[in-house]
Order: sequence, then structure tokens, then C-alpha cells
Amino acid sequence: MLLEKSINYLKQKLQEKGSFEIYLGEGKTSNVTCKFNSPVSVIDIEQLELQTGLTLPDDYKHFLLLHNGATLFDDVEYGGECYLYDIELVLENYQDSLGNYPNEWLTIGYHYGEEIVLDCNKVRNGDKYCIMHRGASEPNGVAYGLKLSFELWLDRLIICQGLNYWNPPRFSIEESY
Repeated sequence: MLLEKSINYLKQKLQEKGSFEIYLGEGKTSNVTCKFNSPVSVIDIEQLELQTGLTLPDDYKHFLLLHNGATLFDDVEYGGECYLYDIELVLENYQDSLGNYPNEWLTIGYHYGEEIVLDCNKVRNGDKYCIMHRGASEPNGVAYGLKLSFELWLDRLIICQGLNYWNPPRFSIEESY
């Protein structure tokens, strides 16, 4: 499965030295690490679905069965902001957001000023492309669909070394010189 291959790639990189270097662009690099939490049980996932009334996508459930959250591409010196939440924090955020966001949204992570959100209404309707991102300054109820499943989103995040590929930097060639 793609999800396991993507995660195993990161784990293999970490086994070599405990951290690895990524290229950030414009000649800059960063030494990063990743931390994967212990897995949860099927019962824990069923409890989350029961408490929220939402159906989670299969690939996200598979991730939770491997790792109950993760910290990804954490700069060794400065830290980072790329988190996939554990189910306790997912549930807490869901309960805190009721009335502010559509009830079918489940915030599962945070990435440099943006929430990573599952649209569980899409999951319920058989659409596996349920990942959205929501900027911290966006009005309540506003998020942008990425037309990706959780598994594809995570794989592309790893390919792009933790950079938010869905919001590429916008600058002219003149600014690069």
C-alpha cells in the first residue's frame, strides 16, 4: 500500500542518522527529523467515529492503525509545524469547532499556519478525495479541497519534503537573483 511505502521511506531515512537533510529552495537546506506515535486499535477508531458521528476514510484509518499521529519534517535546530494529530486531539478539536465549522469536517493536522481537514461528508458519499486545507486567517467554514485522498496527500507531502505543495511560493525570476 502506498501509505506504508511512503512512511517506510521516511523511517529508512531516519535510521541512517536519526535525521536527514532536505532542500528548501533558494540554496537553503534544513536538517529534519520525524516522530511517529504508537498505533491505536480498531476499537479506538470506532469510538472516534461513534463520538463524532463521522465516517473516516479507509486510508486515514489505516494510518491510525500504524501511527496515532506524527510530527513530520521537524527542523532539528528550530522545530517545525507539521503535525498529524493523535485521535485524542482530533476529537478535542472537533468538539471545540462545533458551530464554527461544518459538522462533517474533522481537523486532523496542522501544517505551517494551515489546518489539514477531512471532509467526512465526501467520505460518506463515496468520494475518497476528501483532504482540504484551511488557513488560520480564513473565515469559519472556509476550506479548500485538494482533490486528494489522505494517502496521496501524505505521499506528496513526503515527495515535497514537507513543503506545502498546494500553496507554491509565488515570486518572479527577478526576485531570485
